[in-house]
Amino acid sequence: MLEYDFEHVAVMLVSGVPAQVLFAYAVSRYLAVERKALYWAVQIVGMVLMVFAFWEIGSWQRIVFAYALAFSPILFGPMPFWTRLVVTFMSVIVMALTEFPFSFAWMVISGEPVANYDVVYPRLAEFTLLSIVNLVIVFLIYVGFGKLLKHLGLSRDGSVSNQTFTVVNFLWFPAVQLALALLMNRVCESVSDEPLVTGMSVAVIGLFFLTDLVILLAVAISARKQAIEARSQALEERIDASTKEFRGVAQEVEQVARLRHDVRNHVLVVEALWKRGDVDEAREMCRQLQQEFE
Repeated sequence: MLEYDFEHVAVMLVSGVPAQVLFAYAVSRYLAVERKALYWAVQIVGMVLMVFAFWEIGSWQRIVFAYALAFSPILFGPMPFWTRLVVTFMSVIVMALTEFPFSFAWMVISGEPVANYDVVYPRLAEFTLLSIVNLVIVFLIYVGFGKLLKHLGLSRDGSVSNQTFTVVNFLWFPAVQLALALLMNRVCESVSDEPLVTGMSVAVIGLFFLTDLVILLAVAISARKQAIEARSQALEERIDASTKEFRGVAQEVEQVARLRHDVRNHVLVVEALWKRGDVDEAREMCRQLQQEFE
């Protein structure tokens, strides 16, 4: 690692930490995080470590820890695990999309990449202003992305997703990303112009997001078809159960009507026997009728 100094802290406090806080807040809304105290404790500890421990741009330790921190929200929220992973995965891609234009804008202003802290620190005021503008734009992008997720039936503001993703559904996401990344790597090997590489990186990450969106829509359509079929089957079962219940009630009504008819006939017979003077026979018939009802 390079020698640590205050310049790194200042630059990351201006750009990296606010962007990470905004990302963490947006994802917490997408996933309807319930254990908020623990969630934010993890995020704050992660940000502190990013500033004071894993601060060297480009080091594998920083890259691994940054991805671990970015995907930590999958441990929180009421949705099924694979749905949480899909939402977080796409949120990370959106975050990457917002980082590249910011880096490109700073390169146009200063002629140096953001990773060169020795150039950024002397022009910290300009860098701070650009960071504030970028945060406003990123906030609007996250709001739009949240509305897109809500439109697709994913969780937001405590409502649970009506789509269920599986490991097979999710494997399409990294598979497509890997194919595009390999293509990008082959192209970048033949290009030496850094602004052009940055622009191409933005384009490829945009393709990442679009392909993920296509996969998400395909899974959503499939999930909705399965949901419609499940509702249709449940409705048919309810109709069958109601039909059986109606038939049972109809049989009971028919039986009651038959009994009433039989009782009326028995009463007429008993009355006729009584009038004829066959009192014993009339009493015997009444006793039989009483036993039948008991």
